[in-house]
Amino acid sequence: MKRSIFLLACAVGLCSCSHKNFSVFDALYYRDKPDLSADGISRIKLIYEKFLVTDGELDWEKVDRQVSETVEEGCRTVSIDIESWYSDRTPEEITLRLDSLFGRFRAADPDIQIGNYGVPVQNLNVLHHVVLERGVAEEEVIPRWEKSSQVREPAGSVSDILLPSLYIYNYDIDQWERDLRTTMERVRTLYPDKKVYIYLWPQCYDWKTSPYYMQFLSGDQFERLLEAAYSCTDGVILWASGVESHRDRVPVFWDDGRVQDIYAGVQRFLKRHRRHIQIK
Repeated sequence: MKRSIFLLACAVGLCSCSHKNFSVFDALYYRDKPDLSADGISRIKLIYEKFLVTDGELDWEKVDRQVSETVEEGCRTVSIDIESWYSDRTPEEITLRLDSLFGRFRAADPDIQIGNYGVPVQNLNVLHHVVLERGVAEEEVIPRWEKSSQVREPAGSVSDILLPSLYIYNYDIDQWERDLRTTMERVRTLYPDKKVYIYLWPQCYDWKTSPYYMQFLSGDQFERLLEAAYSCTDGVILWASGVESHRDRVPVFWDDGRVQDIYAGVQRFLKRHRRHIQIK
């Protein structure tokens, strides 16, 4: 019943369903996943830190190998994932290093659109719940988030696309939607002319002490996240590590009922907005 009411709201325009082009990217690592492009899902090249960095510094031999693979694959939307720099580099150092790294990819293919995971802001939803559970007052959440994001913000200036993470901490979707709106207000203020693709994970965040640690969302819940993202972003990157838990690394397969329920929600979303889904 709740989903019917929600979809009716979309039909009459209460959820901003009239929209510019929107892209959905596939970075799901569930085992035996098929090609999803026929459903309107785009490719993205996700390159992790270990394939680019050695001892905290860019390893140009590794970088050039990734550049060559990216060009050969013909993938023009690229997400780098170097997160260690957020804790041990200054904003200026991060910006300079990412600029030189991005330049290597652009030199090989000027049509590449590239950014780094987590730029230009910290994940507000996770931070929100964690600091509240530690007894921090609600009015301190946003100032703490803004302060923690300062190291990331300048890197947006050298990014073609902005790739903030908004993985959900628990099943409080109302709070997640509020955190999404706050995030996007900040990002649009900083970089009003840049495309913003947010990272979404169909499992709860892997905060080590969380009672929701890596629990799966339902298809209806994930569909609601997609609709909220559709209202104020330019697209989403669907990411999953493909395991039950990062503690035991037990794989999850594509035909798992929980995964299929989630993907059914994705398909409903794609069908509903098919006129505005843009393939990259």
